[in-house]
Amino acid sequence: MDLPQDILEAIVDELEETKSLRAFCLVAPSFVQVGQARIFRAVQIQTHGFRKDGFRIMSPLQAERLFSVSPHLALYVQRLWIHIPRPRLPFDPHVPALQIPARAPDWYPPLQAILPAFSRVRELSISAPEGRRWGDLPEALKDVMQGVMILSTLQHLEFITLSVPATLITSVALSVPALSLDSVVIEEIRVQSSQMAVPKEAFGALTLRNITESMVKFLATPGALPSQRLSIIHPEKWADISKILTGTAATLTQLCLRFHNSLGAGPLPRHGALRMLELDTSAGPAPYCLPNTLLALLRQIPTVMPRLEHLTVNLTVATKLRSASKPRENVRWVDESAWVHDEPLDLGPVDSVYCRLRFDDYTRHDGPEQVEERRELHESVSREFVQCMGEQLPALRDNGGLSFSRIPLR
Repeated sequence: MDLPQDILEAIVDELEETKSLRAFCLVAPSFVQVGQARIFRAVQIQTHGFRKDGFRIMSPLQAERLFSVSPHLALYVQRLWIHIPRPRLPFDPHVPALQIPARAPDWYPPLQAILPAFSRVRELSISAPEGRRWGDLPEALKDVMQGVMILSTLQHLEFITLSVPATLITSVALSVPALSLDSVVIEEIRVQSSQMAVPKEAFGALTLRNITESMVKFLATPGALPSQRLSIIHPEKWADISKILTGTAATLTQLCLRFHNSLGAGPLPRHGALRMLELDTSAGPAPYCLPNTLLALLRQIPTVMPRLEHLTVNLTVATKLRSASKPRENVRWVDESAWVHDEPLDLGPVDSVYCRLRFDDYTRHDGPEQVEERRELHESVSREFVQCMGEQLPALRDNGGLSFSRIPLR
């Protein structure tokens, strides 16, 4: 059976379970390559720890046996996740005996042997239990992992809950387009007595999650890690954001902030080069209104972002169906679609605003009547949202600078 390559790939994209993909490979010899490429597209090498959907999980010993016998399979791996285990006690009740060798150092040789085979990796994640240090790993293991970090195909590198030296972060930032730091402890930070000279060129994208004190200390120094695009995901303290933005302001052209309603916004540092800003948060319950933190940030745009051209506002809301709620006496229902707007905003240089409304509703047990009721409610909430944003931004509304979309999350 011979089918065009694009048809085979479209079929494989619809198959999620490994069992179905294996059956697909048995249909015809021409199906094998496409099926194997899908099965081994994302591989997670670990003994225990983080587990992420979409990855094929195997231990270092399993990986060594598989990819040594069939080295062509390693060429299909585009997403590679390496989880460094904690040292194992002689009798560790948390780790099944078959998953990890009796001695922790025995975990390293098979990984060192097989990592060079992954020569087409596009995304690399390296994680470890809290407290594990990059400097404590064997030099041979660090060498092969750094070999993957400098692959020409690598587009994204992520460190998760690992203590790494600042020099490693700055060196890999020179070769990889996108870097993510999640719960990372940065070691050997050299604090300058004066501000560092900001390089003329900055690397691509930096994403920060679960910000630690050492991450703030490192990034607060101007020029320590200059980037063009910065994303800060659900920070806990505004003071951390302020320090990081101060250190990266000189080179930033795009900034994304995803924050909870409870985060209070303070003064923003000046971003003279910023062109695009994305703000992501939630609103609710009804009657809806733009969160105070969001409004506080929008009001600062004319003074601290003089060259900003485009703004994206992502708002997540959860709707509640009346039919799914128990009626209560002497309780007056508010209009579930109502939006309350504040006084008009002046966004200064911004000439376009894209507003995305996302509905985070649990709909698994909705019947036909609930589905229709929720659809009508979404329509009503969306219409009210468009009107609210038009009242908040009348100048952009009148010149056609406002655009809208809505998507369901579940």
